[in-house]
Amino acid sequence: MRRIFEVLAVACVVFSGGLRAQEFDRSIIPAYFTDAPPTLDGVISPGEWDAAGTPITVLPDSPNAQLANDIGEDVYGGPDDLSFQFRAMWSGPDTVYFLYQVTDDIAMSEDPTNLWERDQVETFLDGNDLDGNDDSESFHWWASDEPFGKFGVSRNGTFEGNGGNMSTEPMDLGESARAVGAATETGNNADYVVELAVSLETMFELGIFDGTETGDAGAIVPNSTSVKMTVAVSDDDNFDTGSTERSHTLTYFREQDGVAGNWDQSSFFADLFFLSEFSGGDIIKGDLNADGAVDQADYEILLANFRRKGASFTDGDLDFDREVNLRDFIEFAGIFAAQDQAAVPEPEAWLLSCLGFVAFASIATRHRSKSKHSKN
Repeated sequence: MRRIFEVLAVACVVFSGGLRAQEFDRSIIPAYFTDAPPTLDGVISPGEWDAAGTPITVLPDSPNAQLANDIGEDVYGGPDDLSFQFRAMWSGPDTVYFLYQVTDDIAMSEDPTNLWERDQVETFLDGNDLDGNDDSESFHWWASDEPFGKFGVSRNGTFEGNGGNMSTEPMDLGESARAVGAATETGNNADYVVELAVSLETMFELGIFDGTETGDAGAIVPNSTSVKMTVAVSDDDNFDTGSTERSHTLTYFREQDGVAGNWDQSSFFADLFFLSEFSGGDIIKGDLNADGAVDQADYEILLANFRRKGASFTDGDLDFDREVNLRDFIEFAGIFAAQDQAAVPEPEAWLLSCLGFVAFASIATRHRSKSKHSKN
């Protein structure tokens, strides 16, 4: 209880301090619901992906993006050399779809010796741990019970990574394959498109969602279900060095507090978060009721769900540890401090509300302390 008092006191100070602009939450990759799943043919038909919302654009200077210049002599030439955008959507009960649009200037002439160094999109999903972990070996699908790991799809539509669980036939999804992929070249320079579908059925069968709202429902639950995910795009520019044939790698969100993680450390991944229908706009960190602002209504949701187990993002679980706890209060305090003051009504009312809760926590702390001493 004393810890609660300390954290909320800090939060009140932060709430009444200087304010800055709202921030799109890049640690969340949104997957919006669709009742019209796409045809997995590598072709973007008109309106086919509208339900997936606004694409996430990934450039080397984008927040939370990482560029590796694998061959130093082949200097990265800018967004036309390698960049991409992607989005996701889902349909019931357990399928998620990804669309990747890759900008490339040179198409690989042939597969390199190491297939992971070719032109390809690599989708990394942890199907064995909802929170992710730093145990690399547990993510190695070839030597562990990890059902997903990496699903790599090349510009030619061939597979790498957990390719034994992939297929080009949509009818195989959830049956003989955990993922289905397709790719086509657009005809514009060396640009190409990858469509990928992944069935979460195996996660349900393994009991990975047990103890959560998703597990209880036996299906994806909008505004509750999440899975650890990151994505990387490899670029083979036919720059022959013998042992290394990949010129560049561009990765989106594989970090914690600004520190980059390895490809097999899923605790560094983003959270693929399953939402209801897309209604416009980006996910704002801390906007628990999805009304486009972080305000008193969101703060009250957080308070109401304090100490709730099996919580979701919309309950106030901002760090995706399945519980609304002090870490979420600290996170929320920082988010509020980063808002535009003009967008926040009555900051004084927030302060009074927060101080009231602090007063309650203080009284409860003293009461507990007296009770403890009276028993000694």
